[in-house]
Amino acid sequence: MKLLWKRTLAGLLACLLMLSAAALPLNALAEWPETDGTSATDLGIQVIVEYTDGEGNPVPVYATPVFEAPNTYWVQVPAEYMGSLTLRLESPDHAFLFTPESGSPLAAMDAGMDLTGPSVMIQAVEEDLTVSFLLYISTMSAYPLMETEEIPEPITEVPVTEVPVTPEPVTEVPVTEVPVTEVPVTEVPVTEVPVTEVPVTEVPVTEVPVTEVPVTEVPVTEVPVTEVPV
Repeated sequence: MKLLWKRTLAGLLACLLMLSAAALPLNALAEWPETDGTSATDLGIQVIVEYTDGEGNPVPVYATPVFEAPNTYWVQVPAEYMGSLTLRLESPDHAFLFTPESGSPLAAMDAGMDLTGPSVMIQAVEEDLTVSFLLYISTMSAYPLMETEEIPEPITEVPVTEVPVTPEPVTEVPVTEVPVTEVPVTEVPVTEVPVTEVPVTEVPVTEVPVTEVPVTEVPVTEVPVTEVPV
């Protein structure tokens, strides 16, 4: 029973290895062991992407090392053949074991114009020597566009020319003194009007004589009272 379990586990591991070789992973460099510092180009590793044209002929396209990015290759292929690519790996001076193996089909995506797109991770191992590198497959450009550092424009100092300030002459306006003419004061003579005394004439008072009127006494006649019988 124990032996059967070991055989089953070995078979599963073999299937996993075959699946990983059938289609290359994208953007998975972190899954590979770190390189020992030797670049793939220094070791003479050549990366070829092969497709079959319309007449059934294999067409190999050699990938170009990207010198601005160590351990990076770039290749351009026609867009219509992106779904039928094969990976070829050569190392004339070494007997590397590649993962994925040379001759594996590529399940790759278009990398576009620069190194920000999807890529294929490849590992090469020879005894104690291990190197990992990237392969970018593009349908748009034969070489990636590299980001360039912005060079600041030199600041040209403009010389400051001091303009001499010429003071304008101050014209003094002459003050003309207006002569003050003194008006002579003419004294008006005061004429004294003489006061004429009006003489008061005394009017003589004439005494009117009083005439005494004589009083005539009227006799009173007594009227007899006749009694009327009731």
